[in-house]
Amino acid sequence: MHESVLVAIFDSERKKILLTMRRDIPVWVFPGGRIEPGETPEACATRESKEETGLDVEIVRKIAEYTPMNRLSHFTHFFEAKCTGGSLSLSDETQNVDFFDPKNPPYPLPPPYETMLNHATEQKACLREPIPNSSYWILARAFFKRPDLILRFILMKCGVHVNDPNSSDKSAS
Repeated sequence: MHESVLVAIFDSERKKILLTMRRDIPVWVFPGGRIEPGETPEACATRESKEETGLDVEIVRKIAEYTPMNRLSHFTHFFEAKCTGGSLSLSDETQNVDFFDPKNPPYPLPPPYETMLNHATEQKACLREPIPNSSYWILARAFFKRPDLILRFILMKCGVHVNDPNSSDKSAS
């Protein structure tokens, strides 16, 4: 099982938070991704931030360590970072990048991210808890709200990436 990172990047006044809209599943999420072999979680956080947003960042603190509750998720390190350079840009993985008021996040935001957004703004000691709102029941309920997104999520978990520019199966795009 692999480990992942997520990164909460605030603006200079810490009033807005950066989110990215994924290309494979069009939802707003924190920048992040899989930790490569031999890579530290912190190095992964700075690398993924640059790849997905165009920004150079410096880690400020660790917000949380989330443990998986089921096969829907992985052990996840969640960091807060500040921008130290670069400029906002899109990548092969992102179709949009923007700052938002944490009290008024964009739609759609996956269920775990609603709680994680609150964790990012609270400035408490590092949390250690299961990934919030990632049960099969929540996935089933979400299917009735947005079956298109949930089907794409399930396909992605099975290795089929819809709208992935790196995919060899261009007919799925």
